[in-house]
Amino acid sequence: MEDASATIDPPVDALTGSRPLPSERLAVLTTSAAFFMIILDTSIVNLALPSIGAELASTLVGLQWIVDGYALVFASLLLSGGSIADRYGVKNVFMTGLAIFTLASALCSTAPTIGLLHAARVLQGAGAALMLPTSLAMLNHAIAEPKRRTQAISTWAGAGALGIALGPVVGGILVEALGWRSIFAVNLPIGLAGLWVTWRHLPESPRSILRSLDPVGQGFAITALASLTAALINAPHAGSSAAAPLAGALAFLVAAAGFLLTESIVRNPMLPLGLFRHPAFSATAAAGLLHNVGIYGMIFVLSIGLQSLHAADPLTAGLLFLPLTGGLAAGTRIGSRYSGLMDRNGCLWAATWSRRSARLSWHCSIYPRFAGS
Repeated sequence: MEDASATIDPPVDALTGSRPLPSERLAVLTTSAAFFMIILDTSIVNLALPSIGAELASTLVGLQWIVDGYALVFASLLLSGGSIADRYGVKNVFMTGLAIFTLASALCSTAPTIGLLHAARVLQGAGAALMLPTSLAMLNHAIAEPKRRTQAISTWAGAGALGIALGPVVGGILVEALGWRSIFAVNLPIGLAGLWVTWRHLPESPRSILRSLDPVGQGFAITALASLTAALINAPHAGSSAAAPLAGALAFLVAAAGFLLTESIVRNPMLPLGLFRHPAFSATAAAGLLHNVGIYGMIFVLSIGLQSLHAADPLTAGLLFLPLTGGLAAGTRIGSRYSGLMDRNGCLWAATWSRRSARLSWHCSIYPRFAGS
């Protein structure tokens, strides 16, 4: 008698009519976990800042650099991450970024001084900059069927939205239960598992050795962003002397001009300036800039304020963020799903609804705790 198991076909994807491969599921799981960690680490650390400051005797400026050191290097190296992956292989660069991120998380969790914590956060940001573009590229390479690929990218984007929503909450829970070092240690098992799965099961993509890097533009970008960040952080604490903030602002202007000049003349710029001639791209970039400045600045200030000024414990402070971050995450998912179906009026309606929803989420998160204060 023929073995019955040999006649049973694998389940068919109801959406596409084809059978998803195990390697495709592993690719979605691994890249989504990586994206989740990257976004989580932009916000989870905020709930731990008062505890870090108390244990490591850090000033407010030192606490700001814990957050901004990660974000600065992450943003500065992000555009070059894609070029590096094209040249040296997506899988290799993804694993390198994940290994750096995991190692840096271990260093953060054991840092004995604020200076070493800053250095580890910078290293963590470098790993994240290599991971983010390569995680999406791995999905595109691992899943050939267009509809399944679209579904996979939606899942990947949803993992990032989940990181936004859960960052403050997870941070509050971990700090309250296990201390601030646990917010970094939690990355270790995820990172190690991701490295093993990627090495064993995910395919490599073709390389493009002709793809050149843009080291001059990259140098100007890092200098400009670092100078601007330093000037903004140090300005409120400069006292009667404004020399340091002014020097930082001047360095930013010079480096920004050098960056724009470089990107306009090099053969393969890291940021093609022609993209800004498209209104949709320019509007999206401006909206993303304003969104990130507003939301991450707000999370930083309120994380410290709720705990230091209003005596909220880390868990309570994290839960107070949930209506706000949850609303943002839900809006991200809804917007990514239905943006292609909206005309101009629909987009204007969605923008108005999102603004009102964010305002409502903000009041919901703050009013119950401080209505009587």
